Amino acid sequence: MKILKLVLFVSLILFQDNFIKADENEFVIAIADNINVRSEPTTSSSILSKVYITKQVMILKRKGKKIKLGDIEGEWIFIDTRSYAKGTKSTVKGWAFDYYFAKINDFKKMDSFKSCSIEGVVGDYLLSYKFNDNGAYKRKIYNAESGKYDFIGGHLYRLKDVVAAIDADKKYELFYFTPKGILCSQQYDETGQICSQCKDK
Repeated sequence: MKILKLVLFVSLILFQDNFIKADENEFVIAIADNINVRSEPTTSSSILSKVYITKQVMILKRKGKKIKLGDIEGEWIFIDTRSYAKGTKSTVKGWAFDYYFAKINDFKKMDSFKSCSIEGVVGDYLLSYKFNDNGAYKRKIYNAESGKYDFIGGHLYRLKDVVAAIDADKKYELFYFTPKGILCSQQYDETGQICSQCKDK
């Protein structure tokens, strides 16, 4: 009986070692567009959903083994997309390749940028940024107490086509360059997707 329990215990450990539990609340940012979320950690499994560029997802566990898919290298991660499946109250969870995701700390500070702005109104939220050519910016926010607008400064960081506007208090907003080099937000106002005249250099 003791031997059987020992075998079961060892088997359980070996089974658990197939996956690595992610850190609690480990969020990553999609740095590519139309990322497939699959039912199993293989490219032949069914596609459950897609993750779009700048979307933030939560890693629930990792496969724990680096592999190559064509010219890219990474590992499979099991994610919570934080998007609801159609007709349900459950978020879509599935496997994606971590090559297409990054943490905010992976972004690099920008020393230069085109002087331009982006602005739109999303419900009660004002999205308003003025970017400077040195990579700094000012964000306009409404102060309910004074009834006036305040300006918060910060700096731009970038990884591939994703740009993060990070305030001094480490809060950030994400933008991305389209294939045509136009800087856009994933936010929409009454006129459509909020984009700017900013062009990628």
